[in-house]
Amino acid sequence: MVGVSGRWVFLFLLFLLLLPGCFRGEKEAYFRGDKALSQGRFQLAYRSFLGVAKKGGDSEWAARSLLKLAQMERVVYQRSQKALDYCQTLVKGSFPERYRREALFLMAEIRAKDLNDPRGGLEILEGTSFPSPDPRKEKLMVEYAIRAGDMKKAVALAREFLKEREGLGNLRFALVLADLFKSVGAWKKAEELYSRVITQGKGDLAHEALLAMAGLREDQKRLRDALTILKDLQKEGYKPHLMEVKMKHIRRRLREERG
Repeated sequence: MVGVSGRWVFLFLLFLLLLPGCFRGEKEAYFRGDKALSQGRFQLAYRSFLGVAKKGGDSEWAARSLLKLAQMERVVYQRSQKALDYCQTLVKGSFPERYRREALFLMAEIRAKDLNDPRGGLEILEGTSFPSPDPRKEKLMVEYAIRAGDMKKAVALAREFLKEREGLGNLRFALVLADLFKSVGAWKKAEELYSRVITQGKGDLAHEALLAMAGLREDQKRLRDALTILKDLQKEGYKPHLMEVKMKHIRRRLREERG
């Protein structure tokens, strides 16, 4: 009995002796990875980050570092394919959910914008599922459908996503989508969504939609309609100084039109 307990004591002491070395090795890997990243030695940085994760180290630190590595490859060195590879590692690995999600968004953005393949970006997002509706994902899906020239799909997606929400969340998201459609010249759809928010919304949300509608009318060169909306907003006390600035701009445009 004494021999057994003595052996356990020995093993425990051995563990205590080895433990600092384990932590030291992990810290060295962190330092080595960060240093390599700062020097632009991305392959070494990648191996260090991945090594920490595989050995059960700080997976959050490793994931954050891998995401930073992918962003640097894309933005600084414009190596989109390499950035995609790093994102794939993040998505497929046992990393915290929020970093895997960010990697998916980055993959979709690289595909849609850098590689000029918006349909490919849309497919990446369509092939993923999150525990709860994600406004960012849904907005990007509509945006990439528009970029791909598939307005029918963009409108269908917008309707689908709006059905999934109720009340205030629905109206806020409708305003986001309206701005998106307005930005690409899909004025009819934008007007439909702005009108929904104006009719059903209250307070600042309705005011925001009215202000956006004024901007839409200006884009459509319906300047008098835009001016009327701005006057009404000013009367209601919504950002009076901003309304005054915008009205001056509209009046100047009207004078220019009259010659």
